[in-house]
Amino acid sequence: MAQRMHNQKPITGTLTAGATTTTGAINLSSLGADGYFSIQVLLTGDGTLKIEYMISNVTNETGGPPLDAQFLTPTGASDIITAHTKTSGPGSDGLDLYQFPGTGEPIFGKWLKLKLTETGGANTVTYTIYDNIQ
Repeated sequence: MAQRMHNQKPITGTLTAGATTTTGAINLSSLGADGYFSIQVLLTGDGTLKIEYMISNVTNETGGPPLDAQFLTPTGASDIITAHTKTSGPGSDGLDLYQFPGTGEPIFGKWLKLKLTETGGANTVTYTIYDNIQ
């Protein structure tokens, strides 16, 4: 059977020092996903970016994603990125590719969101993220 891959439009934004945001929900149950995930991150600005994943098994009354409060980081899950900066990546240019989850951490859930936090506490970051789910 052919593998289906999901790429959504780039996720872009700016986080001020210490701020947190979440992305839109991705419906994993509609993708036939095999559990392979990666994100490509490009970062500018002088801050530091942390990215985590959150999942939910809840579907709302109309078949859509649940409320934000119903997404959670699974017990034992590892962060995707703990400290990405404008000099991260093999070219030291803020561009890198990360696979997730970690070894032995399969994602079982209907919905997926990314949680982004500026952790440096003093500067702003601007990000562009491309996801790939198979």
